[in-house]
Amino acid sequence: MSRSGRRRVVWLLVGVAGLVVAAGAANAARGALRSRTTEIPSARAERGTLDQLLHLKGELRTTRSTMLLAPPVPGSVRILSLVPTGAAVKKGELLLSFDTADQEYQLAQAQSQLREAEYEIQKIEADNAVQAQKDKVDLLTARYDVRGAELGTRGNDLVGRVEARQNELTLEEARRKLEELEQNVKERSATSRAALEVAQEKRNKAIIGIQQAERNIEQMEIRAPFDGVILVRDNRMASGGMFYFGMTLPEYAEGDTASPGSAIAEVLDVTQLEILAKAPEAVGATLAAGQHAEVTVNGRRGRTYRARVKEVSAVASRGDIWNAGPAPQFDVTLEIDGTHRELRPSQTVRVTIEAQPLENVLHVPRQAIFDRRGTSVVYARNGSSFEAREVKLVSQTETRAVLEGLDEGAEVALVDPEESPTSSSAPGASNPTAPLGTQ
Repeated sequence: MSRSGRRRVVWLLVGVAGLVVAAGAANAARGALRSRTTEIPSARAERGTLDQLLHLKGELRTTRSTMLLAPPVPGSVRILSLVPTGAAVKKGELLLSFDTADQEYQLAQAQSQLREAEYEIQKIEADNAVQAQKDKVDLLTARYDVRGAELGTRGNDLVGRVEARQNELTLEEARRKLEELEQNVKERSATSRAALEVAQEKRNKAIIGIQQAERNIEQMEIRAPFDGVILVRDNRMASGGMFYFGMTLPEYAEGDTASPGSAIAEVLDVTQLEILAKAPEAVGATLAAGQHAEVTVNGRRGRTYRARVKEVSAVASRGDIWNAGPAPQFDVTLEIDGTHRELRPSQTVRVTIEAQPLENVLHVPRQAIFDRRGTSVVYARNGSSFEAREVKLVSQTETRAVLEGLDEGAEVALVDPEESPTSSSAPGASNPTAPLGTQ
């Protein structure tokens, strides 16, 4: 065979080998695709009654408490003694006392004003008594002069004209003096009464000042109204009145000053506790008063408490400006069965509520629900593959999702069939929704 013939044979063998390799690669790819399709875990959409166990976070709080306020006195007050946070107190025990120096000074001032007013009243009354006796004598003298002048005019017919005229002038002068004296006595009496009323008003004002000072001094000591535990409040004046979110403030302490009416501490009755929990808006409608619950206190492993739902707020809210949540939540109040003296307010708890079962609903495992640009979808089997199908998510439990828009018995994928096995942890990969109440 010639050299050119041998070269053609070699190229022919190379081409055949390439075709064999390409066919093998295609068969391998088809086998891998079939394997990938068959390896996708799946589940069936079921219809029936679905029990609900809701897991919520909550906090213990007391139903009975009393705030200890700084007394409403002029100016600020200084704390002399204060029972620390967490101390157990008995009814009648001294919890909080303030410096009474200013109030004692006010009391001394009011007592001095009272003594001065009483001395002034005594002086006015004595002067009035002396003046009344003098006026009485003057009036008697003036009336006697008038009577004498009247008797003198009776003999005017027997005397000369000039003397008769003098008698008439004497009578007129006596009457004028009597009238003037009576007017003066009347005015002096009114003036004396006014001066006495002013002095009496000073005395009343001093008495009120004494009573107020004594009442303020009594308010400087605050005692426990019932058995409980004391909780000292943060001193917002420690930063000069400025406050910003996240700022840490110290508690009130002995030696601090407080403004009138400031909340210094709180007495909590630990025998009457309830739980305040937050429920996501999606499950709020399934909660109702009377539902049973189990409670575990963080840090107390192995101990559970029985409770029941007492009240569910009518409207979901996002909280206040400082505690706004990511989504609206319902306030759920639960009451604990029995009395447990080992529990304390402000302890955090985990609550498992036996919510109302969902009857005749279509549900799938929660991991079968995927979020695609704000839309809930499932991947339903269509022949040998899975296709995305938009559904309406009605409700969720800890493990199941209730939905509409899917046929009963439909097979749905539990993982995203469009994702490669190594891309499940990549950014943007869909993950099942977190269990309810643990967000």
